Amino acid sequence: MADYNKILENIKSSIISNDYHALSDSLDQAYNTCPRSGKYKSAICFGYQHLARHLNDPAKAIQAFDRARLMFSGDKELLEDEIDFLVIFIESHKHELCDEDYGLIEAIVTIIISSVPKSSKINTDRICENFKDNFNDKNQFTNESEIVSNTIRDTGAYLYFNLTDDIRDKIVKELTPHLPDLLEAAKKLGLFDELEEKKKKRKGK
Repeated sequence: MADYNKILENIKSSIISNDYHALSDSLDQAYNTCPRSGKYKSAICFGYQHLARHLNDPAKAIQAFDRARLMFSGDKELLEDEIDFLVIFIESHKHELCDEDYGLIEAIVTIIISSVPKSSKINTDRICENFKDNFNDKNQFTNESEIVSNTIRDTGAYLYFNLTDDIRDKIVKELTPHLPDLLEAAKKLGLFDELEEKKKKRKGK
């Protein structure tokens, strides 16, 4: 059995030493193996929030914000942090976004909302209304960017695979137009291999 307290110590020491590669590895290990008690959820949430703010890859940063939020899926501030980061990314690249990119961004928001409990619906609606205000103010793109488009696809794939199987099944119809892009990105990122590895570990317990 994994030494859960040792994993938490590794998270702490990685933050102190600013070793973000080690922090990412320790957090992924904690996310995939630690119990979902308050002690571990708090450490995972704090660690991913810290990591997200020090990553240069926007897709990985949003994945980290998302995993932090999933520890406390009804928390308003964690949802705001994730949506705010997405808004900043859109604003920074608004002249490089084509219609296909905007469609995938809508799918990403659907993915995020799908994991928020119904009891938090009022907060979710308010936060997403603010997002839609920014989203609806589309700018005519002037310089299509493959890098930006790939980042959006990777973001969608990471968040899609953060979901549980049952939630993915519930929103599959809404995501159908975008699933080819999401699954292609997931394959490129090795997310199918990670999923199979998790299943093998669960069976081995």
